[in-house]
Amino acid sequence: MDRQEWLKERQSGIGGSDVAAIMGVDPFGKTAADVWDSKLLPIEDKSASPVQRRGVVLEPIAADEYVTLTGRQVRRQPMRRHKLYPFMIGNVDRQQIGGEFGPGILEIKCPGLRQFSKFMYHGLDAGKILQMMHYLEVFDYEWGTFAIFHSEYMKTVWFDVCRTEEHAAKLGGDRPAYVIDRELREQMIEAEIEFWEMVERKERPSKAIVEVVVPEAEGNIVVRDDPEWEEAARQIVEAKDLVKTAEAVNNDVVEHIKELCGGHGSYEGGGVRVHWKPTVGRRTFDKGALAAAAPLDRKHIEAMAGLCGRDPQSVDWDSYALDIESFYRVGDPGEKFVAYQLRQEIEEE
Repeated sequence: MDRQEWLKERQSGIGGSDVAAIMGVDPFGKTAADVWDSKLLPIEDKSASPVQRRGVVLEPIAADEYVTLTGRQVRRQPMRRHKLYPFMIGNVDRQQIGGEFGPGILEIKCPGLRQFSKFMYHGLDAGKILQMMHYLEVFDYEWGTFAIFHSEYMKTVWFDVCRTEEHAAKLGGDRPAYVIDRELREQMIEAEIEFWEMVERKERPSKAIVEVVVPEAEGNIVVRDDPEWEEAARQIVEAKDLVKTAEAVNNDVVEHIKELCGGHGSYEGGGVRVHWKPTVGRRTFDKGALAAAAPLDRKHIEAMAGLCGRDPQSVDWDSYALDIESFYRVGDPGEKFVAYQLRQEIEEE
């Protein structure tokens, strides 16, 4: 089918990407009301975003990488409807051909580094698990997989989702499979039935309200909704999240390298030189301690000497001098770990 037919078909039921919003756990803030609008309002075929275009271009490459790494075979699969609830539809990226595991679903994601790192270190979020649960119900399969591909590093991680512990044991693998909770599965189906009944009654669900505290701005606020501004705003949010994720990833990698080092020293390899050594606590001046001591300066000491009938010039200043060392605060000892990227020599042809 062409794109317009495909969009029209999506309006005729609930797809896997709709479920998280219907159940109130969409990671991007999409709500049940937004899904309702997409089913009943006229179709607005917006041009694909750069992120969406990236996914379309990289999907076949990611599928090939997944097959190479796992040995599992895949093929394309047309849209399908649930046997009992035809409004539940499944438009999946690939079908995994049976073999010893039976047929399964393959969903492919090609995110940027920020999202890829979240998948790699934190696994699937609730929205992705619900999406796969939906597809397994529609196709009546026992298992499915999310393959996450990052093109820059040509790295793929994957997560299996199974209906039962027994099937998860069959799949095996380095990462434990997600096993669907029976109660959650029933809740999902009930939520989809209720939502579709609202679509048929043309009764729009209430939109969730989240109170966000925004600091007061000085002067007039200029509202920008042009595409350039929205793209820049999206990038700055991603940049902030990327810094947080990068810090977490860096901490994990540093601990792993320390394990490989086995102890303090200098190490080199793979284009990186590492120095790991113990450090003393940082020495800083404690102004609070000095203020609490309330020391006298030279002017006050000379005045006191005169009152006592002593020659100010005969005062032994060393005996009255402050012990400045006592006013330095020393931090706890620690370690210093620095990794330098070495400059690679370019060989002439």
